[in-house]
Amino acid sequence: MSKFTGQSIDIPPLCERCRILQLDDRAQGGKITAESYVTFGEPGWGSRNKLLFDYNFEDEYPLLPGLSDSANRGCAFCGLLKEGILEVERLKNPSDPKIVFYKACYHLVESRMASRESKLLDSLSIIFKLHSSEGKEESHALRFDIQAEAGDPCTRWLNIQRRPLASDPLSESGIQRMKELIKQSLDHFPYTHTYLPTRLIDVGSQHEVPRLIVSSKHPPLLDSNANPEIKRYIALSYCWGPLEEAKLQLKTERNSLDERMQGIELATLPQTLLDAVLVCRALGVRYVWIDSLCIIQGDVQDWERESGKMASVYRNAFLTICAVQGQSCLSGFLNRKLPRQVLIPFKSTLNPSITGKFTVFSAPTSYIQRFDTDSGWSTSDWISSLAESAGITSHPEADPEEKQYEFTKPAVQSPFDNDLSDSAWMERAWTFQEAVLSPRMIIFGAWMVHLSHGRHVDSEDGTSDTHAEWGKSWATIQLRGQPAQYAKESWVPSHGDWYLSVSRYSSRLLSYPTDKLPAISALASTMSESLGGEFLAGLWTRDLHRGLLWAHFGVTTPEKYLAEVSQYIAPTWSWACQPNMVGWVWGIDTLNYNQEFEYLGNNFVVNPEGPFGRVNPGKLVLSAQIRKLPSVEIHRASEFLGFIFPYVLTSNGEYIAHLLFDWRHSSSLAPKDPETGEEREDGPIDRLSMVFISSRSLNTAEWRSRKLSNPQIMLGLLLLPTTPIRKETGTDVEYRRVGIWYSETKERGGRQFWDDVGFSRVVIV
Repeated sequence: MSKFTGQSIDIPPLCERCRILQLDDRAQGGKITAESYVTFGEPGWGSRNKLLFDYNFEDEYPLLPGLSDSANRGCAFCGLLKEGILEVERLKNPSDPKIVFYKACYHLVESRMASRESKLLDSLSIIFKLHSSEGKEESHALRFDIQAEAGDPCTRWLNIQRRPLASDPLSESGIQRMKELIKQSLDHFPYTHTYLPTRLIDVGSQHEVPRLIVSSKHPPLLDSNANPEIKRYIALSYCWGPLEEAKLQLKTERNSLDERMQGIELATLPQTLLDAVLVCRALGVRYVWIDSLCIIQGDVQDWERESGKMASVYRNAFLTICAVQGQSCLSGFLNRKLPRQVLIPFKSTLNPSITGKFTVFSAPTSYIQRFDTDSGWSTSDWISSLAESAGITSHPEADPEEKQYEFTKPAVQSPFDNDLSDSAWMERAWTFQEAVLSPRMIIFGAWMVHLSHGRHVDSEDGTSDTHAEWGKSWATIQLRGQPAQYAKESWVPSHGDWYLSVSRYSSRLLSYPTDKLPAISALASTMSESLGGEFLAGLWTRDLHRGLLWAHFGVTTPEKYLAEVSQYIAPTWSWACQPNMVGWVWGIDTLNYNQEFEYLGNNFVVNPEGPFGRVNPGKLVLSAQIRKLPSVEIHRASEFLGFIFPYVLTSNGEYIAHLLFDWRHSSSLAPKDPETGEEREDGPIDRLSMVFISSRSLNTAEWRSRKLSNPQIMLGLLLLPTTPIRKETGTDVEYRRVGIWYSETKERGGRQFWDDVGFSRVVIV
């Protein structure tokens, strides 16, 4: 286990007030267990989760002269507390400068260690009051996380899980910790792949120059008797960055291919690529795949062919390095700034032979505010009421005083989530599929290193998470073939999983809009093994009756939305045709939808080198019921079905359908009529047609709440003709998609609206 670099053996003194932080395990009701560690309460309902102390002190904000004086006289914790308070924006401009500190609180949390049933000593909160700028007295808390060296006696005694971090990931202790994390992963999830990408970078040893190699011609990779570990490779997932920084990226181009195969001087590598080479060397893995060097940039044929293999590249990598830290290829990802910390000495009063020290430090999400100071009601009151209603009595050692400090409960955000939040890597489109497809990722965050396999994440500080949801913006699907303890057994991707993935992916950023489909093509290629059918510009022919029912969440106007595009990306019926986040109608992943059309075909010409990537202009041909809007009577009447349908279409005052136009976000308003002041839709609604795509039945709760006599609803697309309608010529009318509709069974709506409409050939571009 790594030791904390630069930590002094001498423990700085604490002031008299802060000595209360030197935990007295006997005074806090601790008990020695048979396993020789202290417990302050067993896990379960009503068990103790806080150790409270009086911490009475008044100061003045923002100079905090009391804390400043104490810090100047040597109290390290007063200095840490002052620093933390001044960093919180929410505390600025109080109506009264007086700040009142009144409690300190050690938090106990449930342990995820199978061998230990007691709670972890997790964090420390300092609780204080300050008047807001509106004059209201509010309670606040600053949280400090707790860590201790693995060999310190108080680590086991107090059940402290976090370990200190190395100051440099590539220090001896940092490398040792990375190797420990990788070994833990391999013990659960062995690496058995033999696939090799077309090209790799041979990083060489410390005194060698890296060079580009062709895998099928590289002797060490051709030796069938060689140790399989020699043939392992690492893939890099990172951000090229803004265009001005991406221009400085080192690339392999057709005219530099021979040069790259001769050698690549370290000094020419952008920092992120250099860091990847250094990590590979430190871990003893000789080969790394980096897109800018292993794909010939500017060579369309090579780019199409190699980008089409990215699913195999990432799925078969021994590790994927995820450069979560940094904004571009120039940033690097090995920089680390450790938080300020304070050593707290410990001597057990239950067992005086136990002496040691632990460290408190500012957590990345350290500030907590309580908004209910006047109500006297807290989350713990709610939990207690639930327990009583379930017939569960509180633990006899539970402290009633804890209730009013429930708001200080540590945030659920893990170190892993902290590192991913606000990361440029999490915002880029290409990195989405790279991470989803990688069986094992070593993630370099601004705070620490993490090792992820399947749904399990082990962090450098000793914490782990078996339910990591990748921050708040990650797909829940797993395509990694991980063992059952980390995934659903016998799990097969569904079309619903594809829609969920696209919803997550669609909000991510691209430097080149034409990469919209290529940047998720590897995921599409992988899922096609289970989904089958033809892949059409982001949708699947076997599920078009659901796949077509998407909506985007961008703001635009009819004029802008209907304007000619400068670069063709996708047909109008594909979610990929526009740059905004998309979603699908309610229950698309779980409910049965009935197909109401016949799929006749398409005229797309598939590129065999990249069948899931870029597309040329193509048409979707259906046999479907289609009819022109019978009126232009629309008014605001929002209804939710996975997203908001803001308009209702009526004819002579009778309901027909709910509408959502692609050119109008549900929350944006159309221009107002200058005479009446009422909203007046300025899109070409008098030219629109409705095409019937799908139907389903609402569940009992849904349709009864809507006061419908029949639970069935109809759904389809709004279409605008792009060619003149000339029935006498017999040529197809071509349409573009401009919206989506659904119709409830009431008044003129529902299936009856389509009873007298025959099937026609419908061509959508």
